[in-house]
Amino acid sequence: MKEGTSGTEEELPQNENPDTTESNNPESEEPNDFPELPIVAEKTDEQNLISEVVTDTNDKRIILYEIDGKQKYKSIYIKNSGYLKIIQIDDNDRLISNEKIENKHSAKTEDHSGEQTTESSDFPEYTIVEKETGDQDLTNEVVTDTKNKRIVLYEKDGIKKYKSIYIKDSHYLKIIQIDDNDRLIFNEKI
Repeated sequence: MKEGTSGTEEELPQNENPDTTESNNPESEEPNDFPELPIVAEKTDEQNLISEVVTDTNDKRIILYEIDGKQKYKSIYIKNSGYLKIIQIDDNDRLISNEKIENKHSAKTEDHSGEQTTESSDFPEYTIVEKETGDQDLTNEVVTDTKNKRIVLYEKDGIKKYKSIYIKDSHYLKIIQIDDNDRLIFNEKI
């Protein structure tokens, strides 16, 4: 990381950090294909930014942006969920944007075993979430799906209501009610 950047760990929506590896993504896209670049240009109203990829893992990409040799912005793009955070470094790390953007990675979630998963209703935690919340009309989004754990956000009418964290090897499931100050509603082995 270059000198002068913020050393704080960035938070994802609902304060959940995905597992990351510091190795480069072997199937890394070309910089011109990064979905965050046009969004950063639009949100910052800057067209002459020079970008430097600082981190590009399977889960996230961090890019620093300079103007006239001075670091001005930083973007943090979470690939699986499509969330993009844009921070203005030269203004006390002011948050410019923190939103989900359209991306080609969110259509399917790939588990490290190589199997493709598209139906979250096949997940063992799905029926328990429905039972414990009493809500059958939830839409869901897989935020993280690694070899060890899966994190799913559940929404109703566009509002995030619940989050499930499933630990695969021990079969523990935690369900958190997001819209009630992150109240734990389930924490058991299934």
